[in-house]
Amino acid sequence: MQSSGYDLVVLGGGIVGLWTARVAARAGARVAVVEVGPKDLSARRDATPPIRFATRANIGSLRARNHVLTGNSSYWGGGLVRNSRQSLDDLYGPELAVAVEAEYPRVEAALGVLDGFDPEATSIRGRPLQEVAVLPGKRRGLWANFDEPRVTCITGSRVTEVRFAAGNTIECVTVRSYDGTEQQLFAPRFALSMGVIDSNLFAQQWLAAAVPERLRGLLGSRLHDHWSVPIGTVTWRGSSMVEPLFPPKFRAGVVAGRRLTIDRGFFHLVADLDRTPPYDRVKAVMRARQQGLGALAVFKASASTMASPFRMLRAGVHYLAHHELHISDGTEVGLVLDFESSNDPANRLVLSGTEAVLHWDLRDGDRFYFERVVRENREWWEALWRDAGLEARWLFDEWSTERIWNYLDQHATDAYHLGGGLHPDTRIAIGLSEVDGTLRGCSNLFVNGTAFYCRPGPANPVLTLLARASVYVQDIAKGASPS
Repeated sequence: MQSSGYDLVVLGGGIVGLWTARVAARAGARVAVVEVGPKDLSARRDATPPIRFATRANIGSLRARNHVLTGNSSYWGGGLVRNSRQSLDDLYGPELAVAVEAEYPRVEAALGVLDGFDPEATSIRGRPLQEVAVLPGKRRGLWANFDEPRVTCITGSRVTEVRFAAGNTIECVTVRSYDGTEQQLFAPRFALSMGVIDSNLFAQQWLAAAVPERLRGLLGSRLHDHWSVPIGTVTWRGSSMVEPLFPPKFRAGVVAGRRLTIDRGFFHLVADLDRTPPYDRVKAVMRARQQGLGALAVFKASASTMASPFRMLRAGVHYLAHHELHISDGTEVGLVLDFESSNDPANRLVLSGTEAVLHWDLRDGDRFYFERVVRENREWWEALWRDAGLEARWLFDEWSTERIWNYLDQHATDAYHLGGGLHPDTRIAIGLSEVDGTLRGCSNLFVNGTAFYCRPGPANPVLTLLARASVYVQDIAKGASPS
């Protein structure tokens, strides 16, 4: 069996794993990336073990689980959001939060967000706004041609053994390729950067014996996501009063959207661009480029944009004049509430034989919160629509508790932000990880993925995970214990 030594072994070759490998290699480290999927998207296989839903389906756990090098970046929506300082403090503690926050501009620049985030996008009628920078399709398929001289990508290979040394440190991992070839990878440090499902399954299969016995039953517990619920519709007419919130703006190579934040989530206005000409055709071009489908597929998608030249011209003129998406008058725009699910121990993932069982559902905490938020914000939204001269309606036929709860049960969907299972200590849960990211019982294993999050926060996690990986690598380069 072949054996190789590295400075860092990264388990998981998705967006975060490849970013970690890249910044570590450029800091001088020799890095191996282990990815269970193949290198090419066209050869992608179904993720295993399969997931069985014990109660309610969590669609994001299926669609965002892509076993291929670059992981979910070929399907990723491209949204980058800066977590608030309070959110970072809750997640990492004040000292580490400062370091992560300082990395945001450098990560954004590397991804092509040239102007960062707009500091003027602060509020609408006294309510705080948060900006989302959405990358164009070509820049979402991150590192489709990943090539770093100091990084060895071991694709199509699954871990078959984790060997521990004294002091509960991982000494090496053994991996086996599709053709049966095995090799051992030795390193002083390992990083677990798989998606939340595979990180939790990996921990349950290979790390449970190292975790303190009193904590083993917590592995895979307290999973969380955002619930996404359409709550109203607006017949759009251009309005300067709503302009800080909608429509999205073009700025320095990104599309900048905004949303109105609340304590555990946000409201946002949504136009279904997949069904709104001419953007439905533009998005087809973006998807083809993101997924690396080749010049012919991109050309065919581009040619389809010429089917509606007048609409394309009108959208182009509007862009030049206003630097924003053109939403035609009369378009139905949705008002959507996204909020954090309860951090409930009943939401858990369990490895059972050859399948993974996901226990996931709405809990009473979710129902109480949803009802409170829509009631507290009802008058504010109605006043905004009235003063802006917009026709709007709520999607509840009445405002009784029973009807609101029934509506939530019928219309809530997950928002593809599943996390938890390997979280640190919080006020409501005993932690499986230290705040520095190391898993308890595995002092040289750094967990950097949404599995580490104790709550989803009001943000898409990608930007924060990349910034956190950069801080980890900086500590390695300094020769310090990684924080």
